[in-house]
Amino acid sequence: MSLFEFILVMVSLVLAIAVTHLLDGVARVVRDRSRFELNWVTPLWALFLFLLILNHWWSLWDMREANWNFPAFFYIVLAPTLLFLAVTILKPRAGVEKVSLMAEFQQIRIAFLSIMFVVIALVTWDGFLLGTEAAWNRLRLVQVFVLTLIALGLVTKNWVVQNIVAAGLLTCIVASSFVLRFMPDAFGTG
Repeated sequence: MSLFEFILVMVSLVLAIAVTHLLDGVARVVRDRSRFELNWVTPLWALFLFLLILNHWWSLWDMREANWNFPAFFYIVLAPTLLFLAVTILKPRAGVEKVSLMAEFQQIRIAFLSIMFVVIALVTWDGFLLGTEAAWNRLRLVQVFVLTLIALGLVTKNWVVQNIVAAGLLTCIVASSFVLRFMPDAFGTG
């Protein structure tokens, strides 16, 4: 087992637990849907998180040639840890008689979006900091746009804007995933 494979085990476990919690939250809403007042923002964020976790795990392969040491390991495990925290915050509470997902999102909005901002910032610069990609490439434009959308969600309580932010982020991750995964070197990062 290489050092990269050893490190990836820990990262993969944290990401897998995050997906497990995310799916548990979705199952809770589906199973007990009469208890939940639904909206679009929470499911859009849940789908975004699911795709982000999968994309992040897949992109870690690009780090296989990094010069691994404990600081690099610590840095690379931060994003998965924060993703787990974001999923846990977004997940609907158990044991509450009636839950408005809109009201719950408004309660967690600042903490959740702050964590998401830090996660995207971490994954934006991980390849550069570990020496596996250039400081700037065309993918950075998408990442800066994603950070801007999250910042917009942070500064406004407006529900229409929150829907636009969540839908915009989901659109970005679906489009960039398609371009990055199905059209090799589409962003010139390779």
